[in-house]
Amino acid sequence: MAFYATLVRVHRKGEGAPFTGLKPAGEIEPPIRAADHALESGDVADVEAPLVASVHAGLAQRHDAVTSRRGFDPANVDAGRAYVGAYVDYVHYVERLYDAAGSAPTRQRTKEPRTHRSTGPHTLTEGRRNSGTAQPGSARALRERRAR
Repeated sequence: MAFYATLVRVHRKGEGAPFTGLKPAGEIEPPIRAADHALESGDVADVEAPLVASVHAGLAQRHDAVTSRRGFDPANVDAGRAYVGAYVDYVHYVERLYDAAGSAPTRQRTKEPRTHRSTGPHTLTEGRRNSGTAQPGSARALRERRAR
């Protein structure tokens, strides 16, 4: 059983998905069940409706989280952080949806590095540019190494 758990863990990591443990036989997750049902019925709407509903709910929730924090007091650091956190979550959700809708399978198979299409404020919150230490292999790290 440990071999199968390791096999699934490595496979999930390659997909960029979390490993939540092995499921007992017969336990099929709702989206997989809907996809199988659509294949059996021949009607893509059997998987499209729950998929679109799930995407809409996730998008609306994240959009509302950003818009509800938009008018924060610039002097309130905690409110600013909450806004930026909600914005990052929203933009990354949209990027994941976009990737899942078309480009992600190609990138996963070829192992191309992920690049952001946006240069919005979320790029400054990921801890790389403002961390005070250069990331290994970055241009900044190379400059610092040459300066020594």
